[in-house]
Amino acid sequence: MMNLKQANDQLNKHLGQSAKASHSRVVAYLMRELAQMLRQDRGLWEVVGLVHDLDENVTKNDRSRHGMVTAEWLDGQLSQEALEAIKAHDHRTGVKAETKVADALKLADALAIADEDAGRAHMVEIGSRIGQKRLLDHLGHRPYLLPIIVEKAECLGIDLKHIADIVKDAPAQ
Repeated sequence: MMNLKQANDQLNKHLGQSAKASHSRVVAYLMRELAQMLRQDRGLWEVVGLVHDLDENVTKNDRSRHGMVTAEWLDGQLSQEALEAIKAHDHRTGVKAETKVADALKLADALAIADEDAGRAHMVEIGSRIGQKRLLDHLGHRPYLLPIIVEKAECLGIDLKHIADIVKDAPAQ
């Protein structure tokens, strides 16, 4: 199975020092923290977060393949559950996966995008209704992120105040 060094090597190979690579590092951090909260395999979840967007540059003109190509590239290097999570993290693929790792990847990805779009100050207030309203006001063209965050946190049984604590300490993008 792929380890953290191999995942970082793949990230550097496919995304270099791009903004998408920074995003993937934030998702990896969030995945590791979510895994710890849920008593799951922190190493595996961090790897999944690092590699989930490897195909960004080759699928940007066909988002229905985003995650699918990455899963093809990593077949045999990650568990089927991890590959299915990567395939399903973008709704445009039509792939459904509702395992803990898949729900966590959707949550971590949405959190990282919302953090980048709305700013950290708004993300750390997500634990309150007022904070959610403020966040929604700052999500601009991506208001769909908040319902994903709320739904996936609920699916995983994680309070939004705990989500705010995780995001607060995430690396900057």
